[in-house]
Amino acid sequence: MFTKAKNVVYRAAQTVNRKLSEWSKWLFDHIPEKPKVDEALKSFKRKIKQLYNRKETFELKEGKSALKQFATQYTIEGKAGYDAESFLREAKSHVVDKLKRLPKTKVKMVLKCMMERINIATGKDQTKEACFWSEEPEINLETTDRDDLYEKMADRIKENKAKFERVEGTGWTFKSVVELVLHTVDYKPLRGGSSCVELPSYLPKKRHA
Repeated sequence: MFTKAKNVVYRAAQTVNRKLSEWSKWLFDHIPEKPKVDEALKSFKRKIKQLYNRKETFELKEGKSALKQFATQYTIEGKAGYDAESFLREAKSHVVDKLKRLPKTKVKMVLKCMMERINIATGKDQTKEACFWSEEPEINLETTDRDDLYEKMADRIKENKAKFERVEGTGWTFKSVVELVLHTVDYKPLRGGSSCVELPSYLPKKRHA
């Protein structure tokens, strides 16, 4: 009698375990996957946070001076995660602020970039540093619109970089920004005065009627 009851309980327990196993399998099979949009949103938030944090790392540092402080250069070091265009956009406020504090100067900029390509002969990666200038110096006066001045220099830099990359057969492409350098020189225009040049004493002076 006891043995028979024990067997009944055992079979019932097995049945319960089997049903629990089947139910658990059904439950896991029907749980929806975690929405991919959640991961995309988290990734987007991380990128925004990185963009916000990296803005604080830009700093325009005073570097070499020459000719008794007559010429000075200021540098912003390259940062990871920027291409040339975004780096120039991020650097703008720092350079413009410096230009406002340096009236009566002639200025120009150079963006130094690391370029790369695959060497066709060896099949290996090749890198070189290239300098893209804003070309002719610009005059920075009290009345100068510094935003326009910066954009003018930045546009020339981007044009020169594009020309460099378009040269047929070179294969050079942008890799990273090394630094942006602002060169400044004191601007001292010639003082006004008479535009007449004194004739040498031995030349006869023509009399006008």
